[in-house]
Formats: sequence, structure tokens, C-alpha cells
Amino acid sequence: MVIFNGLLVEDGKVSIDADDEGLCFGLAAFETLRTYKGILFGLEAHLERLGASCISLGFQAPDMDLVASELTHAADLAGGETVVRITVTASGARIVRAQHLPLVPSPFRCVTRQFTPPFWLDGGIKHTSRAFSRLAVSSAGVNEVIWVDKNGAMLEGTCSNVLAVSDGVLLTPPVDGRLLPGVTRESLIIAAEHAGVRVKIATILMSDTHDELYVSSTLKELTPVDELDGKPAPGGGPVGVAILSAFHQLINDGSY
Repeated sequence: MVIFNGLLVEDGKVSIDADDEGLCFGLAAFETLRTYKGILFGLEAHLERLGASCISLGFQAPDMDLVASELTHAADLAGGETVVRITVTASGARIVRAQHLPLVPSPFRCVTRQFTPPFWLDGGIKHTSRAFSRLAVSSAGVNEVIWVDKNGAMLEGTCSNVLAVSDGVLLTPPVDGRLLPGVTRESLIIAAEHAGVRVKIATILMSDTHDELYVSSTLKELTPVDELDGKPAPGGGPVGVAILSAFHQLINDGSY
């Protein structure tokens, strides 16, 4: 289900100007949302981040009321539980695409790769220049790559945030300009507090021993990491189960 610049595209095909900077240079922002019982989750937070990404990339953000309407319409037309993506290019094109939710791979396998985020590109910008990440994953033959800094601290995954559990405490790296402040990550922090789990914003080192290890995103929710760098990883456990249960309960209660 595709809506292009506000118009439903029956065959799903759109025409982008050959000079569109999103096409030529990857100068575009995007957000991916999903529904729970047909309602888009975290819509306001996603729209806020989309607007901030557009501005940071140097172009005008679209009318967010219009975008919200298009996202909701696409989800309704697709029906069922849906993932909806909005892409906005520097030249002003808006593409909304909706489809049924994909399955999260299980077991979930990751590798680590050292990465130094460039100072000129804030990690909080959700942009479409993702060839670097996509090739990192495909060349490693895994589900996701987790970036680590020169000190062995986990930053984030190529499509997710990273969380760990040690001694019953949920750990997640600080939002310091090097990683994307995930909407689901923030919601899981709230869920952890509702579940009575202590949350600590702290560095997650490769050298540390953790009881549970997860990645989180819109589509993955809280997914256990079963393999890391070719070796068994801690995966899931009781703390993650409690947090995810609280997360779903808050959604059902309409608390988010």
C-alpha cells in the first residue's frame, strides 16, 4: 500500500525526479512505525523525530498533520497489524508505504564491528544513507551488526538500540549524540519502571558479563541476542520477559 505525495498509488510504483537529492545523495529522512490493534504506536514521537531529522539534514520538514493523516490512512487501507514507513526527501517527495508485519528472525544473530560516528552527523538523525550499514550486515551474514567504539562499548545496532541486564538491572547506553534515541527504547524504559525493574543509563562493555542481552526497535520490540561474534550470547531471561509483558500491558491500557 503506497501513498505518494498524498495520492494513493494503486500499482505501488512512484516517479521520483532524476535530480531528487534523496535519490542522488541519500539526503532524505524516514520513520518506521507499526500498529497494535490497528493503532499506530508512538505516532507523536516518530513525527517529532522525523521533523528534527529533516531540519538537521538541512531541508524543510513536511506538514506533520498531513503526514499523520497519510500514515493512518495507509495503515487502515493495509488492514491487520501493519508496518508503515514514511520517507521524506530533501526535494520534498513524501512516500508512505504500508505492509503486513514481518517476522523477527529467531535465533537472532549479531556481530560487533568497531565504528567511530562522524562528529558532523548526529546519531539522532534517521537518514536514508544506509548502504554502509546494509553492507556491514550482509557481508557478515548475520541479522544485525552492533557498532562498538574503540573502548569496546556497545553503541547501537544497525537497525536497533542495545540493552542488557546485569544483576536484575536494565542497562542501556546514554544518548550522547552517537546513537539514535529509539522510540521503542524509551517506551521499554518506562515499561521496566512499571515492572519494578531498575534502569541504569550506562555503558555496556563487550568485556563485561551480562545476564541478558537484547536489541530493541519498532519491529523487534525487545528481541534477545542469541549469538554474538559467532559465540552463544546471553539471550533472553526473566527480566526481559517482565519488561516486555509490562510494555504490552501499557499499550493495551492506552498509556503510551
